[in-house]
Amino acid sequence: LYHKTEAAHTDLIPKVYEGGFKVWECTIDLIKVLSNRLELIKDKCILDLGCGAGLVGLYCAEHKAREVHFHDYNAPVIRHLTAPNCKLLRNTDVKIRFFCGDWALFQAPTKYDMIVTSETIYRQENYKSLLDLFTHCLKPGGLVIVAAKAVYFGVGGSVHEFQEFCKQSLWNVQTLWKGNADVPREVFALQR
Repeated sequence: LYHKTEAAHTDLIPKVYEGGFKVWECTIDLIKVLSNRLELIKDKCILDLGCGAGLVGLYCAEHKAREVHFHDYNAPVIRHLTAPNCKLLRNTDVKIRFFCGDWALFQAPTKYDMIVTSETIYRQENYKSLLDLFTHCLKPGGLVIVAAKAVYFGVGGSVHEFQEFCKQSLWNVQTLWKGNADVPREVFALQR
């Protein structure tokens, strides 16, 4: 998969490869925000959605999450990157599970206290299925934390448009962090 994107000079091929073998900038932003909010992690059941290398979920596992589930669109990403990375975990008490596939088909085995996701709002046509997943997979009172670029050039998504979409669907939006790089980035929380 990765070689196909290299040849096409792109980071993703819609519905074929969704960028999971790359560590995106906002992943680091999300970990930094969580490092200042460890109470959100301890004893929680967490879904790392669009996990790629699984760095955010691994951070949660190392900081006393009770259970962490990793989901990525592509099975090869889970098999060859996420799962091997999870073998490096020092916290052996945390329960780990892996899932792959389209968000619309995901049947969560449980309701999550928190869903963390980075760089998943890059296409507007995916907003509904992403928000539907949040709605169906989150416990009442649960929290979603999203890390994203302000604008995704060439693919159409943006933080502002996604937040407006969430507000129209009766989700509360709270900005947790903003960064001013070449392309501004943001980490924000969603809650019903």
